[in-house]
Amino acid sequence: MNILPGIANDCAHDLTKPGTYEWWYVDAISHDGEWALTFIWFIGIPMSPYYNETFERFIKSGENPPFAKDFPGYSLSLYHRGKRVYNAFHEFPPDAFKTSFDEPFIGIGKTKLFFKNGKFGLEIDTVFKNDARGFKGNFTLIPNNFLKENLFKKSEITENHTWIPAAPDCEISGAFSLFEYGEEKLQSVFKGRAYHDHNIGLRPLSDDFGDWYWGRVHCKNFTLIYYYAFSPQNIPNLEWLGVFKNGELNEIDKPQFELKVFKRNLMGLRSAWEISANGVFKNEEFIFKSRAENVLEYGPFYLRFLAHFEVNIGGEVSKNKGITEFINCGKLRSKLIRPFIKVPIVKKKIID
Repeated sequence: MNILPGIANDCAHDLTKPGTYEWWYVDAISHDGEWALTFIWFIGIPMSPYYNETFERFIKSGENPPFAKDFPGYSLSLYHRGKRVYNAFHEFPPDAFKTSFDEPFIGIGKTKLFFKNGKFGLEIDTVFKNDARGFKGNFTLIPNNFLKENLFKKSEITENHTWIPAAPDCEISGAFSLFEYGEEKLQSVFKGRAYHDHNIGLRPLSDDFGDWYWGRVHCKNFTLIYYYAFSPQNIPNLEWLGVFKNGELNEIDKPQFELKVFKRNLMGLRSAWEISANGVFKNEEFIFKSRAENVLEYGPFYLRFLAHFEVNIGGEVSKNKGITEFINCGKLRSKLIRPFIKVPIVKKKIID
């Protein structure tokens, strides 16, 4: 995995090969624990039946190659007290997507993420004509510490998968409203701690990965992040564990991961609910454990959890709630699940 820290790398990349993808990810948990949200912008949606079917036809015929920029979309979820209370997953036509290759900016439909004057702005509007439910919100994300490395220096992509930890630890503030049939039903302020990163792939996600585990937790003065993924042949091929602290992203030496408590959901998706790892951080023993507590997202290939984390660095223990995710990338190829996840593409006349 290629790791490109810093704000400069958070801009869009010119993906010219069929089957590529790029996504920008934000999650946040309010200080009081009442609310949480996740928002993901996609170019070349890895789980899109439209994108995958078009790519498969291209592989067979060599004609009409699908490009990431032609398959934009986003996913938004809002949680209250550990339960999902609103979700929107929308795919859009190419003309509903705007971005920049020079600075952090992504806009899809009536949503956008941008960086200006040392802050990220997040504007969300999923209220469409004739939709039963919708969400509007405006948020500001202020990085607690900027990554010192490559802050304003854009780097080249050199591997099939690239991770951009643009702003792993932010203070988030803002307000949002929920709508039903265009009528505002709920208003709330949101103040908490947020995480923002960005992933890029130069070929389909399922070509490089099978089972994929990811998680993060904010502790008092650091943020822990892990990636633990397997190849399509079920061989560990991505084992990364690190700590973001004081503007530096520190990789844990020689992490040893362990997966426990496997469960299978009603859709047949099997994953571990407990993950732990140990290693060495600046000559001190490092141990972390995460235990899934609340199922936030539930599906045939993907799970998201609110999890309890315990992190031990040289005998000093930190505990907090964080986010963990699991995706079975191989199932993205399954034609059996596509009818259940194929959503109508949002037309421009509905957006306007």
